[in-house]
Amino acid sequence: MAMVGVESRAGGVQKLDRALNSVDDVLMALLRACAPVRPVSLTPSRAIGLIAAQDYVALQPIPSCNEALMDGRAVASVDLIGASAMSPAFAMREPPLVRVGDPIPDDCDSVIDDALVVGAGGAFEIHGAVAPGDGVRRAGEDVGMGSTLLRAGARITLWDAHVLEAAGCSALDVRHPRVRVFASSQRTEGDATSQLIAKLAREEGMDVELGSAGDSIPDALQENWDAALVVGGSGVSVHDHSVDALRRCGQVIAHGFALDPGRTGAAGMIGGKPVICVAGRFESAIALYVALVRPLLRHLSGAGPLPHVASAPLARKIASSVGVAQVCLLEAVDGKWAPLAVGDVTLASLLRAHAYIVIADGSEGMAEGAVVRPLVLPGRSACA
Repeated sequence: MAMVGVESRAGGVQKLDRALNSVDDVLMALLRACAPVRPVSLTPSRAIGLIAAQDYVALQPIPSCNEALMDGRAVASVDLIGASAMSPAFAMREPPLVRVGDPIPDDCDSVIDDALVVGAGGAFEIHGAVAPGDGVRRAGEDVGMGSTLLRAGARITLWDAHVLEAAGCSALDVRHPRVRVFASSQRTEGDATSQLIAKLAREEGMDVELGSAGDSIPDALQENWDAALVVGGSGVSVHDHSVDALRRCGQVIAHGFALDPGRTGAAGMIGGKPVICVAGRFESAIALYVALVRPLLRHLSGAGPLPHVASAPLARKIASSVGVAQVCLLEAVDGKWAPLAVGDVTLASLLRAHAYIVIADGSEGMAEGAVVRPLVLPGRSACA
């Protein structure tokens, strides 16, 4: 079996025991093997940040009846045609006083300033005219009954929850995958990386449990979850035992990816659930997260396609290595996308980056001026 060298930042070369796997091929295999998780029903306020499992329509109009938009007197506009201070209209009964948000009586269609209504003996003078609907929000003006408020696969925002509740939706079916993230050891770097991966997964609407497996990786992999992310132990050194644990507990689909950075990773299945092993090194873990883990998690939650930012030309060319997919961070500069790093992810570049692309393994790069439509960088949008 072919041995593939993976250069480390320390200058050494790590040997993988098989040819590197295409990230796209592995992702397709995982998506075919895993269905979106079963929905759960939550109140709208508890569903904020999660993914809707179905379309939702308004069960009642908003507002449910004609409402006052101002304090004043409810009147029928037809009775005030031509009324003015010099030629007031007369009413034999006092026009009802309404406040903002009060229902408008059925025989009225407008609200007039209270100062224009003057008592005159047993009658009332109205010193002004109004058009139909003045000072009134009509029933269904904000949201019509039966109108679509939320599509399946959409991330539920605070505004979605507020409107859905006002429109009569007391419970929402959402998908909230349980994701177990744990470091394969107690090393400081691996633990910090696992915490970052857990935060990114929560941003995608996952129900994340973070822990450390230590020497009990097989036990941790047998726990109840919808997906597991093991941080560290994904290479081939004596300390890289995550893949061995995955092999003992289930099936290894791929070990070693044609991805730069992120080659020393693995993917597999246990009991029909996906397991991804990512390197403990920060840059490799982030690259594999955006290229493989993120689209997999969105599939489990039933979310739509990965969110894009605006298309724009490249400020300069991107040179890429054929045979290896590469993560490229991009910064928005003067209406163009400026490449920050190709095949590398650093904290400094992440601070400047707004988006990213994954250059296909069969590409030699992209020319200056080529129009690209990048993906939103995780962490840049909490509800992407």
